[in-house]
Amino acid sequence: MKDEIISKKWLKNYNLAKKYYIEHDNLLIPSDYIAPDGTKLGYWIETQRRVRKGKKNGNLTEKQISLLDDIGMIWDVYSFYEEQNNKLNDWNFMYNLAKNYYKQNGNLKIPYDFRTFDGNKFNKNGYKLGSWLGIQKNLYTKRKLDLEKARRLNLLDHKWYLIVSKQRRSLIEVRWNYMYDLLSKYYKTNNSLKMEKNFRTKDGVNECHNGARISSWYKTQKRKYIGELKSLNDYQIEKMEKLNPIWFNENDDIKLQKEVITSHNTVRKKIEILNRCRSYLLKYDKNSLPNKDEINKKFIKYLEKH
Repeated sequence: MKDEIISKKWLKNYNLAKKYYIEHDNLLIPSDYIAPDGTKLGYWIETQRRVRKGKKNGNLTEKQISLLDDIGMIWDVYSFYEEQNNKLNDWNFMYNLAKNYYKQNGNLKIPYDFRTFDGNKFNKNGYKLGSWLGIQKNLYTKRKLDLEKARRLNLLDHKWYLIVSKQRRSLIEVRWNYMYDLLSKYYKTNNSLKMEKNFRTKDGVNECHNGARISSWYKTQKRKYIGELKSLNDYQIEKMEKLNPIWFNENDDIKLQKEVITSHNTVRKKIEILNRCRSYLLKYDKNSLPNKDEINKKFIKYLEKH
């Protein structure tokens, strides 16, 4: 009778695991995952692994092992991920996934975060095909990609390297807007962008030790503004100006304005001056700009104050 009760319980958990597999196409269930009915399914899956390895008391019959194999049970998670990393370095294997993707979609417009086991269907635990293609693009633009490999990718889609570049730019824009939104929420809450040096947050309001480091990100925007890093574009400066940023403190501002332009800092100074002009003009209504002389006079006063 006891064996029958255990058997029914095991089958109940198995059916929950089977349902999870159908929905997620894998059994890489987080150990703390709890099924909708309250069953600690993640713990149960991990227990099956440990029992089979002899690390936990219990018994799995050949039938039970076969049933779990049928729904994609991964008995050794560490080896599974190690194999994935090895496959990422197996150029021909990853190329064949890209080839399958092309056959399915007619192009290599593969999102940077696209993962798959077969090249067709997305799977969050699959091989990092989008990332792999991004690596090939970087090698190609630096003229470090083997010519034969480049030729094979060109045969699939002669614009593959341009497509990846566009995908990456899109991801950068998404990331920038995400960080800006957090900074904007911080500003609306505090009416200021003053914050602790290593302030992190997940919602823009409350500090969180594993959140996004918006203090560091804000500092990076300042460095871009004065030309120390790749410059901000018009859209980004316009967005930032809505938060009344302090691009530099008074001492740094004086130092920058007195800085002599030389052949070594020409580009940086051009970016800095251009961005100062952008910020100044944004304070005017686009439909009622003053004349040039008035702008020049007021811009000088603006510089004296900023």
